[in-house]
Amino acid sequence: MFRLILIVIFPFLTGCIPALEPWNYKPGGLVEADSHLKELTTALLPPMDKRISALEGNDLKWLFAVLPGATHLDFHESSPFLTTADANRSLGGWEARYVSEILGWSLRDELVSSSLFARIDYDPASPQAYPLIVRPRLRDWSWKRRHYPYLLGVGSLAFWMLGAPVASWEWGYAIELEAFTFSGNQLATASAETRIDGFHFFYGKPLEINRVIKAFESTNQKLLQDFSKSLEAISSMDIPKLEDTARRTYCQKHDPQADYLSKHEELESLRASRCVFLEELRLEELKFELERQALARRHYDESLNTVVQTEARQQYLHGKAEKKATNDYLGAFIVAALIDIFADTNITNDVQESRDRHAERLKNQADQRLQTENAVVRKRQTREQAELEKTWQEVTAAFLKNFEAKAPAIPQ
Repeated sequence: MFRLILIVIFPFLTGCIPALEPWNYKPGGLVEADSHLKELTTALLPPMDKRISALEGNDLKWLFAVLPGATHLDFHESSPFLTTADANRSLGGWEARYVSEILGWSLRDELVSSSLFARIDYDPASPQAYPLIVRPRLRDWSWKRRHYPYLLGVGSLAFWMLGAPVASWEWGYAIELEAFTFSGNQLATASAETRIDGFHFFYGKPLEINRVIKAFESTNQKLLQDFSKSLEAISSMDIPKLEDTARRTYCQKHDPQADYLSKHEELESLRASRCVFLEELRLEELKFELERQALARRHYDESLNTVVQTEARQQYLHGKAEKKATNDYLGAFIVAALIDIFADTNITNDVQESRDRHAERLKNQADQRLQTENAVVRKRQTREQAELEKTWQEVTAAFLKNFEAKAPAIPQ
């Protein structure tokens, strides 16, 4: 009978767990730089990962009902957070595989707000077109969790419902930021890290998203303050050199036979004449990059909102499935419980297994609907991106065809 009561009330208890909060990062805009740096158009590359291990620690959640269990997950970006089933779950209310995008776009927002440079383009198609490139390096990203079942087995549920912590957690990351030219000459670097911890309660979120956002904000702002000081090593005399290097590197990409990076000066005037034509294409691509940035940012915001909405809808639909399964089998449970009491049988277990299978089928159907809806969004995003890239490829092809007709020929 106790089992029957738990089955009936469980869907209503889980329904009390609050929905996930949206990701709402707010840049500080407190960092200023020397005036000459504000002339630079800068490319911000996606974060690189410099950690060694993909996944450390052990997961003892199968002992959750009896013994304290510990989980230590050290996510590795190159393994797209799909190393284990646990690594594929949501972490703190958003998919762990979005860590790279969250770090990259939050740093981009911070750089734009701080007015360090004239313009910041995130993950541009041609980074060699930019006089300065900024790249984050993710040095560490870890999450630790420790369960508290109080050695009471299933009876721990009563303690959790009364307010005792279900688990404790610790989360943090370390990041570096470096500025360099496309040729690899490092000009500035800075680093920062953060750690926060707390408890997970029965009616709370596994990780308070507001605290995570605040940690991102404070860490990124400290990182940019140190980065701004490091950028002071770049003098106003370096700006023309950086611009010239960007022009030559870009011209080399589209006109490799002219060898713009060569130190030989015999063809310098010829290369300069040919590069004048390609400089127009470089400036056009920088303009076109604004459209790429706008589309990429819209897709990023849309994907992040989809993650939050999917998590919330999945939670709601799973709770609805549990309630429907319980309602569908409620009469059978009552009859089975009465038979068990008066006939000393164990039919309730069979009914419970049937009810669980029914609930699982309903959940799978809900998950399939959500996957279909998300697939439609991803397909549309891919089509929009492909159409934009096709347009630029046509513009580039037409320009290069005209370039070959008008630019001075290279002697054989």
